[in-house]
Amino acid sequence: MGDSLTTIHHQIEWMFDKDRLPIPRLLLGAVWFWGLFWLVRRFERRVIKRLGWILQPFGENSLYVYTIQAFVIFFAHILLVQFGVSRGFLIDSFITAIAIALVYLAVRTKFLMKIIPR
Repeated sequence: MGDSLTTIHHQIEWMFDKDRLPIPRLLLGAVWFWGLFWLVRRFERRVIKRLGWILQPFGENSLYVYTIQAFVIFFAHILLVQFGVSRGFLIDSFITAIAIALVYLAVRTKFLMKIIPR
């Protein structure tokens, strides 16, 4: 069973390479986009009810959030490489939570809002 899956994987992996855009990769991207769009629209009220407190400020200040998160991710990557953090699921989840918290804190405190456009 494992050998046959490996064989299938090697036969189709060229269709999903990131360095070019073959038709199967584009189709898969479209399927993912429409599937996630449908899920969000289907459960929109529940998502807003439970996560609206964080999604609303991010959406209202999207350019500011985009700019701030670029710096947060840039410096987080530098620190992780510098200290050679061996990464796993829990460590990555913790780092992601910290990055989201930093961006949320920057939005709430209006840190650099006079400089960075909203």
